[in-house]
Amino acid sequence: MSTRRKLLWAGGVAVLALFLVRVPSTAPASDQVEVYGINDEISGEVQHPPGFLGRLLGMCDADTYYAEAGDKKYCLVLNGPSGTVKVSRRDGTVTVAADDVPRLRRYGAEDAQWTTLLLMGDDPVAMIPIADLTEGRPVTVSALG
Repeated sequence: MSTRRKLLWAGGVAVLALFLVRVPSTAPASDQVEVYGINDEISGEVQHPPGFLGRLLGMCDADTYYAEAGDKKYCLVLNGPSGTVKVSRRDGTVTVAADDVPRLRRYGAEDAQWTTLLLMGDDPVAMIPIADLTEGRPVTVSALG
């Protein structure tokens, strides 16, 4: 096999490996994630993913994060990080153990403008409404796509 063909094969395998590693929420896992407050005043739902042209035109610009929750699409402006919590992922859901819920409530109380927290690893993992946090009980929400 020629050197060029070997390089093409190696590059293809590397791209495939990166793709498989970048989809962590499909497999059961347990991770430390950072907790951010979502700035409600300037975050919001959008009709279409931004794509390259959308980003050039200011949709979900450089300081925002794009996330999908079911059929809804969001451009999120974040405050933080406030700290970290451990989550477990399984079958399209994300669970924060009851032991970490007081910490989430404390992070949520840092700014009265926040109504939702974003858990983020390499990419957005889950959005948790602060009103849904109950002391002594775990919180389970849908994973972001």
